[in-house]
Amino acid sequence: MTAELPIKMQGILYAVTDDKIEYLLIKRTPEDGDFWQPVTGTVHDGEKLLDCLVREIQEETGITQLEDVSDCLYRFDWQRSSGERILEFVHAVRIPRDSKVVLSPEEHEDYKWCSHDEAQTTLSKDNNKKSFQVINDHLTSTLA
Repeated sequence: MTAELPIKMQGILYAVTDDKIEYLLIKRTPEDGDFWQPVTGTVHDGEKLLDCLVREIQEETGITQLEDVSDCLYRFDWQRSSGERILEFVHAVRIPRDSKVVLSPEEHEDYKWCSHDEAQTTLSKDNNKKSFQVINDHLTSTLA
């Protein structure tokens, strides 16, 4: 098994239809936290950051067609209960709205498309809410 690094990648998946931005949220299983989030995953030793992001998107959602992947637009750090500090890099990832979502059953049990406002009320973790705010601000300014 490849060693995991204290680095995570977060992909905020979105689609644009009729000038409206929709975000894809996925819900963790009860055994794995039971909360809504974007795609996130841990970088393995020797793995490039963007390769990790693409791998995690495919593993967690089954989506392989990515229309655009932004540069890192936000980053934050947080602490595990063990005390280990984790650095997380956030990217906006545009996908086709008709993408077929196939969840990883050991990690996720549901998904939904939603507006930014709905994402803000659905997400429970402050870091995820901030990530979505930064990405939404970026997208609304660049897509206008």
